[in-house]
Amino acid sequence: MEKYNQFTTELSQRIWELLVTKHLIKVVFTQYKGNLDLKSMFLRPVELKKKWAIQVTFRHKTKDIFKNYKTKEELFDFIKEYLLCFNQFLIQGKEIQVEGSLKKGEWMVQEKKDIIEKDISYSHDQKKNYLISSEKSFLYHLGVCSTGGHVIPSQQDKFKQINKYAEIMLQELSQLTKLKSSVSIVDMGSGKGYLTFALQEIASSNFGANVHITGIELRPELVTFCNDVVEKLGINNLNFHSLPIEKFEGHMDVLIALHACDTATDYAIAQGIRKEADLIVVAPCCHKQVRKHMQVPGSLMQSLSQGILLERQAEWLTDAIRSLILRLNGYKTKVFEFISAEHTPKNVMIVAHKEKQTEEQINKSRAEISYLKQMFGLEKHFLEELLPDISL
Repeated sequence: MEKYNQFTTELSQRIWELLVTKHLIKVVFTQYKGNLDLKSMFLRPVELKKKWAIQVTFRHKTKDIFKNYKTKEELFDFIKEYLLCFNQFLIQGKEIQVEGSLKKGEWMVQEKKDIIEKDISYSHDQKKNYLISSEKSFLYHLGVCSTGGHVIPSQQDKFKQINKYAEIMLQELSQLTKLKSSVSIVDMGSGKGYLTFALQEIASSNFGANVHITGIELRPELVTFCNDVVEKLGINNLNFHSLPIEKFEGHMDVLIALHACDTATDYAIAQGIRKEADLIVVAPCCHKQVRKHMQVPGSLMQSLSQGILLERQAEWLTDAIRSLILRLNGYKTKVFEFISAEHTPKNVMIVAHKEKQTEEQINKSRAEISYLKQMFGLEKHFLEELLPDISL
């Protein structure tokens, strides 16, 4: 035990010296052999209130837990507690690399020169490589970031939502822009334009001037605001108009409707279907229409007696039928959670690509719609009323 205590003291001292001389890059403990679900531990240098510290990431199978050790004594106690739980460790510094392997109860240590030309980040919160960086001008004008390019604390969720949306749309648009020389995108219910400007950013950065985006928003003050931002930033392929979704009459290759309330989502989907849009992307909001008219089957009375469960059942039923109606009209659909619920509760997205459906597929969709309506005593989904030509 005395030999082990001496080794942990020397190891802690070595790590701490590399830390305070700004030479420490990382320390990794691997091959865990304990009884917890811990997989590995990752140590990195951080600066907390202008003082040095070690941040430890306890990497479990399903989560990461972080803890900071601010003194050499705390680091010693930590290493003493955990060192024998692992079979290997690696210390990487700017000019040295130390590898340790536990064999027959003793640590075998190998040290070598390893000069690395690398700047080390001591920030407590490491900066992620976002598709849309916080320095983008439109984020400042929309109140998401400060003039210095820092995300405003109250806008962190919005910033993450913007970037997740940008990732999804970059992927969805990539194939379409290869097939068409120009693409017209209509964003219905564009609101303050957070996601519309994000879409313009990735479109102009990745697809050039061949993509034009139109934002449709009922509230004129928001349209004026967004067009003012467009003018300030000198954007040529983006404009906003104030009119109801159902009144839009222009061409569209892509229809987008994000968080359009209740039946506004149905109006948007109907527009995309009628205009034969190649791509339809919607993130539905509240689902009042179906909930008002659905009848809970007797077999589900007990399980749906709680309001929250009934509400979620109505959401599921609404979006399930929307997806099936899209399939009935020649679209291949996928429904998924596009961002964690901790950032926004409105996190379900329906993506539909124009793709010819077989007669068998159409009949299956038709039968399933009929079954769902019958099961929940629903006479008609609102989207059916907007598309009277479809035969159920």
